[in-house]
Amino acid sequence: MGQTTEQLKNVDMQTATIAKNGTKDLVRYGMQLAMLNRLLSQNLMTEKEYQKVNGQLKYDYGIVAGL
Repeated sequence: MGQTTEQLKNVDMQTATIAKNGTKDLVRYGMQLAMLNRLLSQNLMTEKEYQKVNGQLKYDYGIVAGL
């Protein structure tokens, strides 16, 4: 039950961050994440590179949890 509570807390924090950043930033984040996933799926980057860039994107856009 503690894990579910923590997940809900993370979702609440992420929702607040998205509202703060606005829809425009969310769209930019989604587009960048889609391109990043495409690079990984086409083996144009390593998993380590993916994790590094994904972490930076989350930081830049204030994404606190990825469920």
